[in-house]
Amino acid sequence: MQIDDQVWLLGIRHHGPGCASSLKRALAEIQPEAILLEGAQELQDSWQCCGDPGLVPPVAQLVYDPKSPAEAVFYPWAEFSPEWQAMHYALRTGCALEMMDLPVGIELERRAAEVAKSGVEAQEAQPTQSPLDRLAEAAGYSDGESWWDWQVEHLTDGLALFEAIGEAMSALREALPEHTQTQDLLREAWMRRVLRKARKTYGRIAVVCGAWHVPALAAKVKVKEDNALLKGLKKRRVAVAWVPYTYARFCQGSGYGAGIPSPGWYAHLFRHQQQGSSTETLVIDWMSRIAQLLRREGFLCSSAEVIEGVRLALALARLRGQPVPGLRETLEAAQSVMTQGQGEPLFLIQEQLVVSNRLGKLPPGKHQLPLEQDLEAQSRRLRLHRSEAEQVLSLDLRKPMGLQRSILFHRLQALGIPWGTPLEESGLGTFKESWVVQWQPEFALALIDASTWGSTVEAAASQRLAARIAAEENVSGIADLLSHLQAADLPELFPKAADQLRALAALSADLQDLMKSLLTLVQIQRYGSVRSIRGELLEPVIEGMILRITNGLATACLLLDQEAAYTMLEAMDQAHSALHMRERPEDIERWLKALGEVVAQEAAHPVILGRCTRRLYDLNRLDAEALARAFQLALSSGNDAPHAAAWIEGLLYQGATLLLYEDGLFRFLDRWLGDLAEEDFLRVLPLLRRVFSSFSPQELHLLGDRVRHGSDRQVRAARRFDPDLQQRALVQLRQLLGIEPCKT
Repeated sequence: MQIDDQVWLLGIRHHGPGCASSLKRALAEIQPEAILLEGAQELQDSWQCCGDPGLVPPVAQLVYDPKSPAEAVFYPWAEFSPEWQAMHYALRTGCALEMMDLPVGIELERRAAEVAKSGVEAQEAQPTQSPLDRLAEAAGYSDGESWWDWQVEHLTDGLALFEAIGEAMSALREALPEHTQTQDLLREAWMRRVLRKARKTYGRIAVVCGAWHVPALAAKVKVKEDNALLKGLKKRRVAVAWVPYTYARFCQGSGYGAGIPSPGWYAHLFRHQQQGSSTETLVIDWMSRIAQLLRREGFLCSSAEVIEGVRLALALARLRGQPVPGLRETLEAAQSVMTQGQGEPLFLIQEQLVVSNRLGKLPPGKHQLPLEQDLEAQSRRLRLHRSEAEQVLSLDLRKPMGLQRSILFHRLQALGIPWGTPLEESGLGTFKESWVVQWQPEFALALIDASTWGSTVEAAASQRLAARIAAEENVSGIADLLSHLQAADLPELFPKAADQLRALAALSADLQDLMKSLLTLVQIQRYGSVRSIRGELLEPVIEGMILRITNGLATACLLLDQEAAYTMLEAMDQAHSALHMRERPEDIERWLKALGEVVAQEAAHPVILGRCTRRLYDLNRLDAEALARAFQLALSSGNDAPHAAAWIEGLLYQGATLLLYEDGLFRFLDRWLGDLAEEDFLRVLPLLRRVFSSFSPQELHLLGDRVRHGSDRQVRAARRFDPDLQQRALVQLRQLLGIEPCKT
């Protein structure tokens, strides 16, 4: 839209391929001396980097507050973004390019002032209907997005297109003044100020801005009115960085001007617009890409189906009065012809083609986020290399290098960047960790998300965990976060987390949640010295939790169904381990008393009764005679077979020691099984199989011997002495000890 002999207003849709193609033609016709681009003023000194051949879109410029990195704005660019094409035109031709939008520093300061004034971040009321919906309704389209897509993005008309856009937006803004928000008014006043200044400096000026702003920039507004709007605005100091971006993030509306549903399709459309391809070529190429994807994923798709799909897409476009098939027509044709009507493959097409998983690239060592720079520096210092090849690292936490590597991996885990995945250790675990280390390409995107929390790995992990602590509502969740703080070496958050834990524990009525948390808390308290974190803050909370657990255990175990009983059993096992790790006699005494109260209740689930009986026996609260009586009572004829089997499962948890070394229990169980009716035996068989599956191979072998040979004495008699085996063992033992063999 030309407003005089000096200025052309080119209203675009951010990331619109038709707008990008038309803009290239319009700039070639205008041949401007300067381009004013709708972008934050802070981008003025960095946009030139887009000409670096190592910078491959999609990429974004990140404007953030170094003191509060969570306050940030992304300016994403794709090849089909009109802004990207405008920047490249300026680099090719040497014309000036200035960013003309309101500085991000002003907007961040304005938001902070609103929060300070009201206590909550102000949210302007958004109109329920898009202004484009009014035009779409008049033209017979279902929504404004569809109307714009067909009337703009499928065209490459140059200046004529922008004249039409300007007229349409002028009519809309006049009819719908309520759609203009306060932020828009401030931005437009700032852009008019920049335009007035540019008029004094340059000749022919092309203004590239969002279509909605065109009427405001064309309007005759007095300077003093704009100055009044902008008076008193404070500006915050911000920093700018280039980051790789993905097409998937364009769909989320998370960046400035983002929120397009089909970036992969738009990239395809833009490429063919630049090549001047015919309609048939565009559709054939797209259908061929769908076919290649389906074949790669194991679907049958012939060339004949591709041809038929193209014909159907073209026919659908003609029936709907459209000049060319759009995304909707091509997907409908693909589903009808190439997937035989199945809907599932369309999800695959949507993910990998319509959206696309394309990830942009930055030149090595350039334009990096502060967070990525910090990670790279730490990686060099700790001799860690980013590689897609999987490797296992064993870390000794007593050595500075091992401890620092572990801390880095744990901090990245807190940020959702699992460069290292911890492995379970069976040895002296407190001083040893093993990690599977493998760098994935998508971690570059995770670094973008994490950068909103801080400019260093430590700061970002601290901010992220602090936010999780404030939002956590369960005791077990806070206990896990305390464990993260310990592993990530963030002691400054420990008091805050301990206070939150104390508050939640005091109010929690969930005894299972308390028991599950207890083991984690005791581990932190006992092994905190390994990571230089003191656990004294947790002692009052742990003591209070133990008191509540032991007082309420018997009641909590009443009237549980099978699923709830197993869940309770898992929590009780964790509490049992925690109390023994703690090694406080008074705590163990309270626990044993609570277990005795549970055993005295017939209404408790049998698997819990069996487990509590085993715990009391292991800790010498029941002797062998009392255990035998409990065993006989549980397996008596008064209890049905499933009840008895569940009790046995609880008793024999984690080992067959009782059956191997208590002859009376073994014989009684043997007789009970032998006396069961076939129907009862089949009912308890799955439960008993589950019990015996937890035994080690050696225990199963010994039990097999007992079944075959009877008592321990008979088993020992059956194992005959083998002189030849003894001689061979002695020879090997002498070789191992370096003893000369005996002369014969």
